[in-house]
Amino acid sequence: CSYPEPQELMALFRACIPVEDSQDPALQKWMKSRSLTSNFYARVASPDFDCGTLTFVEDSRGKRKPWFPSKWKSKFPLLFPLYDSKGRMKSLQARSLQGSKHPKSMAPVGYSASGLFFANHHALNLLRGISHPQTLWVVEGEVDYASVAQYDAPVLGIKSGSISALKEIQWPERITVIIATDHDEKGLEYAQKIMEAIAPLRPLTINLDALMNKEAV
Repeated sequence: CSYPEPQELMALFRACIPVEDSQDPALQKWMKSRSLTSNFYARVASPDFDCGTLTFVEDSRGKRKPWFPSKWKSKFPLLFPLYDSKGRMKSLQARSLQGSKHPKSMAPVGYSASGLFFANHHALNLLRGISHPQTLWVVEGEVDYASVAQYDAPVLGIKSGSISALKEIQWPERITVIIATDHDEKGLEYAQKIMEAIAPLRPLTINLDALMNKEAV
């Protein structure tokens, strides 16, 4: 898989504002609507960052643009880091704070986000082989990830194309994995694929919607 240059990725991310320090009204409204506090690791794009310093790539229409276009700073300002199975930051996902008329999130133009996870510090310690928690949550997408991470619970968030990468993780023998996906056809299918990817571990499965009583995202 091809990911953005590490130096460019970190330059963009370091220029951003931590969620807990942001006073953006749109962000506050978005978090409130999803019962989120600021206790999850993400950042808000800085309007001062020069996206023209990033590598230019071709989009699906053949147009040349930076892999994080300047207009995304306002359209997709909430940035979640994405990590590989070794706990290395490889990319990011940019989330919209607007309504359903817009795409919810975007990955860097011209690059893959396959094989990557959202992960908080507990989950990163597991991926990096530093230590492992007794319990680890596995959920779908950045919003469910934030919903669990805000409680400081060890959590991995999967996205399209990342389930197979679960097989690359060095799973400890004694760990309880809780799979919490949406309780619909797609969510149940995801849960089954996750169970197959982490075998022979025997995970627990729960309905995150019912547990969190969260609104649609």
